[in-house]
Amino acid sequence: MAQRWFVVADGRGRVDWQYTGDGRRILHVLVCRSTPAGYLQRLRDLEVGYFVVGDERVDLREGLRSLGESGIKRVVADSGGTLNASLLRQGLVQYIDVVTLPGLVGGAGAPTMFDGPELTAARHRCGWSSSTSPPTATPSAPATGSAVEPQVSYSSPSQGA
Repeated sequence: MAQRWFVVADGRGRVDWQYTGDGRRILHVLVCRSTPAGYLQRLRDLEVGYFVVGDERVDLREGLRSLGESGIKRVVADSGGTLNASLLRQGLVQYIDVVTLPGLVGGAGAPTMFDGPELTAARHRCGWSSSTSPPTATPSAPATGSAVEPQVSYSSPSQGA
């Protein structure tokens, strides 16, 4: 089986990594120039690759470009509403595939799939599908933007879990 990267944006250096991969999956981290030096040293000690993208915050567009230059052609964002919304608002999502699992979360403060200011369909166009079980294949929209920028799709099997 081919190796797969899992990539995490952690510009503040808050994640204390215990799992860094298993031979099939390899961790890489998107950091920024203001990421604490001690955290970067910890990543080096753990032999975790990282990309410095952005100054004060992780620049997601620059991060995707770096991943594309490293040969990554598709990124699946399986994350919370804040990162999902950031990717969508920056026009970095080409396809949304929502997987519904049996779990309930409710209340006024419950997280959403795309947190933050209101989204408008006209501004954030992308493909869409919805299912109650994981798809066997994810269709993609035609590629746009830089040739080295990977396609981004959003999948949320863990949302609200």
